[in-house]
Amino acid sequence: MTYRYVPQVVVWIACEGSTDKAYLAALNRLLSEKGVHISLKAESAGSGLFKFLEAAYRKCMRKRDKSCKALPWIWADSDLYERNEKKCRDQYERRSPDIPEILFSRHNLEDVLVMHEDDETVQRWIALCKGGRTPLHSHEYMPLLADIYPDYAKRGMPKRFIPLTPQLLHNAYRHSLDDSIPFKCDLIERLVPIILQDSPDFFN
Repeated sequence: MTYRYVPQVVVWIACEGSTDKAYLAALNRLLSEKGVHISLKAESAGSGLFKFLEAAYRKCMRKRDKSCKALPWIWADSDLYERNEKKCRDQYERRSPDIPEILFSRHNLEDVLVMHEDDETVQRWIALCKGGRTPLHSHEYMPLLADIYPDYAKRGMPKRFIPLTPQLLHNAYRHSLDDSIPFKCDLIERLVPIILQDSPDFFN
């Protein structure tokens, strides 16, 4: 019997912290369980500030297999950059040519988690966030989030995401593409088409 070699795409992702890393681990488990030939590896920056993300990206470049043609991605919350805290947006806009564009979660990972839910829950979250057009600080949105994820705490994942399912990911993808919803996830918008190219029946 002749076996066809199917190369595995390894994507290194420089991300903010432990919650982002936990989400990527859950997503990676889902891809593995569904037989998708994509593997995600995460490098935590420990902060969303650009200088830390840049350092994490360079670590990814050093760690990745040299035969891997895919360049690492950078995934971060947009809230710091929308507010330009500690001049992080200014630093990002002046980045060196070898640093790619950041794949943003608008406005933060907690918004993205809610995007995995059904339409009614997403609309409830938008209302709780007063329309969702302006990023809230964590001390503002964390008490609100308890209404949806009572068990959630920073550095972990809601039990709802153990395991992450195709339906939850599909919800997040379609909500991110919906222009009427103020929350977006560039990482999911980039990754899902790659998943579907490898496994067209992934959501079936």
